[in-house]
Amino acid sequence: MPEVDVLIAGAGPAGSSAAYFLARAGLRPLLLDQSRFPRDKVCGDGLTPRSTRMIERLGLREKIEGKYRRITSVRMISPFGTLAELEMPKECFGGQGFVVPRYELDSMLLQNALDAGARLQSGCRVTGVRREDGKIICTAEGGDEYAAKVLVAADGANSIIRRKLKLDKRTAKHGAWAIRAYYSGVAPDSAGAFEISWDKQLLPAYGWLFPLEGGRANVGLGIREDYLKESGRKLPDLFDDFVKLNPRMQVELKNATCEGKPRGHYLPFGSYYDPFTADRVIFAGDAAGFIHPLTGEGIEYALESGEAAAGMILTVHGAGGNYTKKELDPYGKECMRRFGHTMSMGYRMQRMFRFPRLVERSMKLAVENEEIRNQFASVLIGDGRGLPLSLYRKVILGF
Repeated sequence: MPEVDVLIAGAGPAGSSAAYFLARAGLRPLLLDQSRFPRDKVCGDGLTPRSTRMIERLGLREKIEGKYRRITSVRMISPFGTLAELEMPKECFGGQGFVVPRYELDSMLLQNALDAGARLQSGCRVTGVRREDGKIICTAEGGDEYAAKVLVAADGANSIIRRKLKLDKRTAKHGAWAIRAYYSGVAPDSAGAFEISWDKQLLPAYGWLFPLEGGRANVGLGIREDYLKESGRKLPDLFDDFVKLNPRMQVELKNATCEGKPRGHYLPFGSYYDPFTADRVIFAGDAAGFIHPLTGEGIEYALESGEAAAGMILTVHGAGGNYTKKELDPYGKECMRRFGHTMSMGYRMQRMFRFPRLVERSMKLAVENEEIRNQFASVLIGDGRGLPLSLYRKVILGF
């Protein structure tokens, strides 16, 4: 049984981030992943300025600069056609984002961790976990076992680790389904913007178009799980209606070609606070539910939670390596300090954005007022400061 300092289940952004910072500090992390890289991942592919800041901390900014589509604004379209172009405030993590396909981003992050000294066991699907003799042991499909003193569970939205430890109690109102496809031959209307549409026929679902290089785009749609059930419709049908009936999509995708069958994925929201730790286990990224309830963004929180998990492990390691839940719990408090407010605020805004008139009023306020534009933009790109009560009053009450 190979024994290492830290096991990391999942080699996506959260796992690779944790592995990088642990290896840089001199520990021996081993990543376990069921896929063989490069591999695809259903996602909008958008790197917000907050994500870009983490890319810099990981030493990878030069690998994306000039190669991938740079984003400097957010374009919001109301159910009645009002368009608000929100420049990303430079004081919010630099105000620049990118669109990087996950097929390439995740391989880049993983290679960065391996270059720092981490190791990878690919094609390794974790099917079980147990604690024994002061260790945490992961069992893989086929019977191989891997042991360490602590485990970072970064194994995604449907975390096997969380289910095996019986810690998965999320309800439908704190999760969503997203679906996306790639298109080529896209009109260049949104060349430098993340474009988000709230379509009157599809609310409370929202759609997006994120531009890629070479006239390509990532086009998708997301809807809360309980709202999808209430609608009585299937996710692919909603996506099809968005692409064919939305006025903006009719223009931008008029001569475009879908490159393959749309693919769906579950998103656990950060508005539900699952335990972030257990004895000898830290949850990170999607496995911890770190996904913004309004935008569906998760990359920035995956990268940051991976760094925070590594920091917690290094702290406990330096104090003797007693990885009890009590010793690891400060990690959860640190994540709540970083993400808690923006997750709660996103959930409140998501509920408000069910109503077409409120979305319309929000867009019009953003068009008319630069300060409000900046406030909305900061929320959508990962800033946790929130919106003032006066803005909620204007949106809801009209004054």
